Order: sequence, then structure tokens, then C-alpha cells
Amino acid sequence: KQAKAVDVLLEAVRSGRSVAEVYESVIAPALVEVGRMWHLREATVADEHYVTTATQAAMSVLRAKLPAGNSNGKWALAASVGGDLHDVGIRMVSDLLESDGWQVDCLGANMPTIDILDHIRDDVADTGDGTASRVKFDLICLSASTGLVVRSIADAIAAIRRECGTDCPAILVGGGPFRAIPDLWKVVGADGCALSASDAVRAAARVCG
Repeated sequence: KQAKAVDVLLEAVRSGRSVAEVYESVIAPALVEVGRMWHLREATVADEHYVTTATQAAMSVLRAKLPAGNSNGKWALAASVGGDLHDVGIRMVSDLLESDGWQVDCLGANMPTIDILDHIRDDVADTGDGTASRVKFDLICLSASTGLVVRSIADAIAAIRRECGTDCPAILVGGGPFRAIPDLWKVVGADGCALSASDAVRAAARVCG
């Protein structure tokens, strides 16, 4: 079944649809439907995990079909915040940013704030004399798939801003809660919001000038 699903998605790309379109018009709605079925107990946890595994396998194939953009010299960190076990959305964002010329460190799902901060601290540019000059990331993308982790995203943003001070990268958020509540990104302290993976590419350009 998984192989058949991959074949269907690849045929969509061969017929002229972009990988971004397949991500957003086929894969994303399918995952939303599986989530709805799980909440209604029409699907089991095993069903949800099976679909997620199949989706990840399909994305690994589709990723190779993305055009390779010229480097824009910018670096992004992407993660789903602590408590959020879903990372398909943030991986879609990472794929499309890389295709647009970004270098991306995608940390995946359920990433505790302390580990995000450690990664930022570990990746500080060195002036050559042993002193830290600046955080090398230009952008941090954080995802929340449900309202249950909105507080985690707000706490993570506050901690990142404290850690980085005046050298803080632009912070972009996305996920279901931010599509449902238009100004929620402002409430959690982000610099911008993306409504989809392809919108994240446009939003990244906006918030990073």
C-alpha cells in the first residue's frame, strides 16, 4: 500500500504538479482527515502511525524531486515544540526552504526548549579569536499542531529571545492553531506566521527582510 501511495504522488509530480502542491493539496489534507478520524475514534493509534510512516516514506522520495535553489546565504532552524509529537508539517517547511536556497537544521518533533537553546548556543559563529560574535541562524521556525502546545511555543519564543538578546533571529510560527486564530502569532511573540509550507517560504522572506 505504501509503495502504491508513493507511485500515485510521483505520478502527480510527473503530470506537472509541483512537490509543494502535492504536499499541500494531497498529503496535508490526508493527515488532517486521519487526525479527525482518530479524535472520533474511527481510527486507531496504529492507523495514525501507519499513515504517518507512509507519509514520511513518500516525502523522502518527493524531496528528491524538488528543484535545488541557489543558496541565499541564510540559515534556518526548524522544530516542533516540546509536547508536539507531529513533525510532518515542519519537515515540509524545511524541504521547501531548502529548495528556496536556505540551509536548514530541522530538529523534528517534540523538541524541548532547552535543547533548542543548546543548539542555538552550539551554533554560534566564531570570530577567530575564541569569542562568540553572533548566532548564525537568520530564522527560527516553530510548529504547533494543536492548541495544547501553544503555551509551549510562547514559552520557547520567550526563552529564545532571552538567550539571543538583540541578536535574536526572526521567529516564524505555523500550524493548526495559527490558521484558526489569525492574530495568535502576535500573542505568542513571533515575528510572523505561515499558513502553509509554501507560505512559510514567502513569510521567511518577509520577516528576514
